[in-house]
Amino acid sequence: MLLEVVLAELGITDLAVDTIEAVVAARTERKAFKLAPYRLAVADFLRNRMPEILNTPAAEAHFHVHEGCMLCE
Repeated sequence: MLLEVVLAELGITDLAVDTIEAVVAARTERKAFKLAPYRLAVADFLRNRMPEILNTPAAEAHFHVHEGCMLCE
């Protein structure tokens, strides 16, 4: 999503961002996956959760990113 905005802001029109599918390249394989569920989750987070987090003092904000977070949906 950020890359789309940056390209548009810079007026770069000869590059396109694939918004349908992404690929994770590991050492032994390349795995493709659909982006729609992730784009929806990120958009929802940015619209509905991030404003509250940004308006909360850091010491009081109950949010963190961690691979083993028990609070993540």
